[in-house]
Amino acid sequence: MILAENKKARFEYSWRENFNAGLSLSGAMVKQLRARKVPLVSAFVIYQNGQLQIINLGNNEIRENVPLLLEERQKNQIIGEIKEKGVTCVVIDIHTHKRWLKARIAIAKGKTEHDKRVTLKARDLDREERKGML
Repeated sequence: MILAENKKARFEYSWRENFNAGLSLSGAMVKQLRARKVPLVSAFVIYQNGQLQIINLGNNEIRENVPLLLEERQKNQIIGEIKEKGVTCVVIDIHTHKRWLKARIAIAKGKTEHDKRVTLKARDLDREERKGML
């Protein structure tokens, strides 16, 4: 079940690869996430202090830097990719897997204005096509 989703990331970035990562959260943050009160718009992933962390996760009451729990191979792959110019790592959503909270993160490259217009145009055409079908 998806607890928080970053819809803006789908529009702003083109994704290269997705990963599922465990989260090391405090009890208060878990409560906020399960109550679905945490926006992901300003959250992003950086490499700091020898680990990958989600920065700016939370709302006005609680804002934390959350360490990600990944396999060493995945961690090294992400670190290598985000060192490249123009490439970043964004949080797509936070969901539950059995009783655990997981983050779906993506290695992404920002879209240009032209790419965004193409996305909007394709979305509008799909919408018109669906209206015509009904």
